Amino acid sequence: SYFAMDNDGNGTFAKNERVGLTPGADGGITLGSVQGAGDIDSPWSFFNATGNHTQAATLSVASDDGAGNATINMSGWNVFWNGGNIDMGQGADAVVSCGATCEVGDTYTLDYTAVVPSGGFAGVNYQLHLQGTVGAAVSAVPVPAAVWLFGSGLLGLAGVARRRKAA
Repeated sequence: SYFAMDNDGNGTFAKNERVGLTPGADGGITLGSVQGAGDIDSPWSFFNATGNHTQAATLSVASDDGAGNATINMSGWNVFWNGGNIDMGQGADAVVSCGATCEVGDTYTLDYTAVVPSGGFAGVNYQLHLQGTVGAAVSAVPVPAAVWLFGSGLLGLAGVARRRKAA
């Protein structure tokens, strides 16, 4: 799992533009709750400043086809970096793909892209790529209970560091 910034502006996310992520105190993204610095991922360094991903608002399932494909509304997704919050919830919904139907034990990949809206990296493309194991089934109907179940599935990010995607 990693996040990447298109630092050279060539429209791609090269391997050297990636920052590896390890789970934080909550073990990864938890849908249905606000998460602060250190909850989602452990501190990382980017351009000699420390950062973490945070959630200023709860993330929720936007759609689920019941066949291993879902989307998550990323409004409220933030990067706390260099002493300040950057609202990264400006992109399209995150795409979640499971190996089969997002049942317990199934593997998943979450991909999200946005453009940095402010600060020294304003206008730079940002990418988030997470891999893990579903801990609970995803409901085809995005009701509050399904959001909590899907969130617990994303807690499988504990194995994130071992499952880095090869370029």
